[in-house]
Amino acid sequence: MTLSPTFLIYRTGFAPTNGTSVQMQRMFGSADESLVHLMWDQREAGDQSIRWVINTDDGDFGLYWKFPFIRLGRILRNLKESFFHPWWKSGQLNSSRLRKAMALVPLRPRQAYINFFNEADAARACELWKATGCPPFVLHILDIFDSELSETCTPNITFLARNANHVLCLNRLIEREMQRIGAVETSLFSLCSDLEPIPRGKSPSAPLKIIISGALYSNFNVENKAMNLLLEAWPQVARAFPGAELHYSGAASWGLPEELRPYIRDHGLLDTAAYRKLLRSCHMAYVPVSHLQHTTLRYSFPSRIPDYLVCGLPVIACTGENTGIHEFFQTTPHECTRLVSTAEDFLATVQEFANDSTDWEKASRAATDYAKEAFAVESARKILFNYLNAAGDLREIGMKN
Repeated sequence: MTLSPTFLIYRTGFAPTNGTSVQMQRMFGSADESLVHLMWDQREAGDQSIRWVINTDDGDFGLYWKFPFIRLGRILRNLKESFFHPWWKSGQLNSSRLRKAMALVPLRPRQAYINFFNEADAARACELWKATGCPPFVLHILDIFDSELSETCTPNITFLARNANHVLCLNRLIEREMQRIGAVETSLFSLCSDLEPIPRGKSPSAPLKIIISGALYSNFNVENKAMNLLLEAWPQVARAFPGAELHYSGAASWGLPEELRPYIRDHGLLDTAAYRKLLRSCHMAYVPVSHLQHTTLRYSFPSRIPDYLVCGLPVIACTGENTGIHEFFQTTPHECTRLVSTAEDFLATVQEFANDSTDWEKASRAATDYAKEAFAVESARKILFNYLNAAGDLREIGMKN
């Protein structure tokens, strides 16, 4: 399906190190010639692989200086703002600089796609949207890192939710919040996977291999019930399955507990082909984050879970109610996805999946069959492009009238 020229207004480039960027790359990768990227943070991913991009990142010059150099950092930042014409000054966008940059881009988008994680990002998204002429836009919310959404606490999030032509929400927790603050048109929009769903057939050979991957959120300083449970359960698993291995793929291995390191094979950040090969060599996957209800991560849903299921892996998770992870596991086939709450539950579930090859093959088939329908990237892309093109069509009608 063809996408009309579109502004992508979002934080960082297409980074393989965070789920939101991975999802955006999967959805928009086929439409690069129709996109103008407006981003404001290049610390995680640059803009080297993007065709048309305006990178409004001023860098962190003087921004993250620590005691006792905080005052010096502020002085240097103020000097930079005074003499070097930065993109941002006191939260306001240098709109004249943006106009000059846009003059070098041959595309003239008539619509926009916006996503953000928190109020600070929403403020920058608002500035960029207004500076591009306030085009009709689709708002895509995959996560919310603010404790409370309201016109007082999060005015920019509220503004964007109320003014979006459509708000796509990762789960019902997010959708309810968007509706509560005034979003009119909302719908659920699942994650997608671009890995090919090929049935696995026979169970992988021994020893038992369990994969964990992606962000571990160790730097958020929040309780992680899932990792605590894995720590408690692993000695029992190791006794029941001699030689059992934990495999990790991602850029956050520094956040793994020291007690687990002797058992972990750290593959680092893999490309798509190597990651898929690793998944297909494992017996099952464990979600190493819980994102509990009382934390700001409660809306999150790790984008790695669809990849596990597409590759025929039964998935085990540990979380509380009223979380994005819990909501998802209430809708998936019991044959291939399980929520556990104790070390004993964890061991029993691993044994159920791994002790009998026939049971594993049944679970693996259920995972692949479900994922083929639920996470097809082409279906997700068609839905998203339809919403975006419809927003642009409304603008064309308005201009003609």
